[in-house]
Amino acid sequence: MDAVEFGEYLKNLRENAGLSMGQLSRAAKVSQPYISQLESGQRGVPSPEIIKKLHSPLNISYSEMMFKAGHIDSKMLDLITNYEEIEIELKSALLTTLAAFTDGVGYFKPELRRDVFNAFKDHVMGPDFYEFNDRFEAMLIEKDEDPENINADDEEDFYEQFDRLYNMRNLSYQLIEYISDESKEKILSQLKSIAETKYIAVPKKDTSNKSKDLIEILEDPQLTYSGQVLSRSDRDRIISVLEILFPER
Repeated sequence: MDAVEFGEYLKNLRENAGLSMGQLSRAAKVSQPYISQLESGQRGVPSPEIIKKLHSPLNISYSEMMFKAGHIDSKMLDLITNYEEIEIELKSALLTTLAAFTDGVGYFKPELRRDVFNAFKDHVMGPDFYEFNDRFEAMLIEKDEDPENINADDEEDFYEQFDRLYNMRNLSYQLIEYISDESKEKILSQLKSIAETKYIAVPKKDTSNKSKDLIEILEDPQLTYSGQVLSRSDRDRIISVLEILFPER
């Protein structure tokens, strides 16, 4: 795409996302005059740094925008897309498995706290985790060696601290923001093993073929035809044709 074509593409993305230039400017932290110049083709295609700011508010992947801007070729796009799909599947499997360990409101069942701790302790990041992990692990070791030596109130305080740090919300954030894919695979393997050993029911992904209404597909703002994103008006015209073809539906 040249600068003018990219500008039209950017404008379509913004309009399909239902954003004014001002709203996109605030969401992406990119000046409104600069966005206006991009859409009119006056500033060339944006740099990777600008694309990184724009893609999320526009509901499109960073790699797709990089491809449209000419920063990566189609082969690289395919590689990145495949990786992103694998990464999404891995995160989804982890979060689904982890949720099965909770009490239904985001905290881990008391009998599974140690298992969750052992699965995550070497992978979570942040000073609160680092400081707590050392103390909690020392308490667990002492409890194993001499249960009578552990004060019940102190133990309960440890578990309250555990719940504040090791809960579904915090660990989901760690998985999304900090934990590497290699570590995610290790954690998932460990959680699956625990689930199997302790008979924890983990929901299976539904792989059955489900029909999908064409209108649902046409509501997708990223729907393309011949490599071009269909605007809202394009999709409305398709729906109008369908209504003529199938007046009884």
